[in-house]
Amino acid sequence: NKECNFNYNFNNNKIKNILDFSSYTPDKHRPHKIFKYMNRNLNFKMKKITTGYFQAEISKTGQKFCEDFSIEILKKKISKKNLDIKNICLSGGFFQNILINERIKTELDLKVYIPPGPSDFTLAAGGGLYCNFRKIKKFRPKSYLSPYLGPSYNNKFILNEIKKYALSYNGLSNKKLVEKASEDILNGRIIGWFQGKAEVGARALGARSVLADPKNLKSKSKINQILKRRDWFMPFAPSILPNDAKKILENYQFSPYMNISFRVKEKFKKLIPSAIHVDNSLRPQIVKEKGLYKNLLLEIKKKRGIGCVLNTSFNVHGLPIVSSPENAINLYLKGMVDVLYIGNYRLDKRTKRYSAKKLLSEKNLKINMNRKYLNTLKQNKEFNNIKLIKINYKKNKLRAEND
Repeated sequence: NKECNFNYNFNNNKIKNILDFSSYTPDKHRPHKIFKYMNRNLNFKMKKITTGYFQAEISKTGQKFCEDFSIEILKKKISKKNLDIKNICLSGGFFQNILINERIKTELDLKVYIPPGPSDFTLAAGGGLYCNFRKIKKFRPKSYLSPYLGPSYNNKFILNEIKKYALSYNGLSNKKLVEKASEDILNGRIIGWFQGKAEVGARALGARSVLADPKNLKSKSKINQILKRRDWFMPFAPSILPNDAKKILENYQFSPYMNISFRVKEKFKKLIPSAIHVDNSLRPQIVKEKGLYKNLLLEIKKKRGIGCVLNTSFNVHGLPIVSSPENAINLYLKGMVDVLYIGNYRLDKRTKRYSAKKLLSEKNLKINMNRKYLNTLKQNKEFNNIKLIKINYKKNKLRAEND
C-alpha cells in the first residue's frame, strides 16, 4: 500500500483493483526480488527497487507473488498428506483476495468455500463451531452459514426514526415494496436497501446495500464519483440468481458471499457491463437464500429476463456499513441514494422531503409552548389561585399572537 501511495487503513482493496491496468512480465517485474525483503526493515529497500514503476505494476507484481506462493503451498500440503480432495475451506484475511481464490479454484480444480467473515473478527464464531464439533463428533452444519446474523429493527422502531426527521414516506406491503424497488432500479435510480438482519463480514449481501442497474454504465460512474466518492477504477459486484449465474459465469460454482472471482462468458457481457471489471472478471453474490432480497431479484428477472442487480455496501467509502435506521436516514439526507427502502417504508428525494403535517409555524409552536406552561402551572401545588393561572395564560397567549 505504501509503495503504491495508498492510505494503509482504508484502501487495501485498491491494490487488487488497480493491478488489472498493468501487463505482467516476469523479467520486468522480478517479483521474488522485490518481495524477498519481507521483514521489518523493508521500506528502504522496497522504495529503491520499486522506483520508476507505475502503481499498477507494483500491485500486479505483489498479486502475482501471493498467487504463486499460495498455489505452491497448497500443492505441497496436498501432496505431503496424499489427499484426494474436491472441496477446500479457506479462512483468514489473506483469502479475502478474490483473485487468489479464483486461481485456487481453477488451477487446483477445487470447490472453494470461504466463510462470510474470514478475517480475525469471526474467530469467536469459528471457535464455537470447533468446540461443537469436538463435543459432538457427528456435528455438521446442515447448509451454508447464513451471513444475516446482525441486528434488525422492526417497522415501529423504523417509523419512529423517520418521524424524528419529519420526512415524508410511503408504507408498502412486501409485494409492493419489491415491485416498486425493481421499477426504481430499472429506471436508473440508485436505491438504499436496509432490510432484515445485518450481514456478518466485510461484504454487503443484500441487507445493508446500495443497489443499481447493472446494465446501465452510468450506474457505476454515479456511485463512484457522486455517492461513494472513491477512485474510478474501483469495481462493483453483482447479486445474481443461481440459474442466471450458471449461464453467465465460466467454471461456475456456488459462491454466496462475494469471496471468489469469476470470468464472464462473452455473449453475456452486454447484459451487465457495470458489474464487470476491466479484466473481464466479477465478484458475484449468488443469492439462494429465500427472503425479500431474492424476491427482488426474481421481480427484476420478470421484467428484464435476468435476475441480477449491482450491489455495493451502504456506506461512505472508508467508513463502516450503516448499522441502524438513523445511519441509513442520514446518508439518504446527504444524497448518497435517490430512494431509501427501509423496512416497509419508501423514502424518495423527488417527493416532498418533509411531511406537511409535521411542519408548524412559529406562532403555533409558541401557542403549544404556552399550553405546556399552563399544564405545568396546574400541576404545581404552589399555584392554587386559578385566576392567577388564567391571567398568566392570557398574557402569554397575547404575547405569542402579537409576536
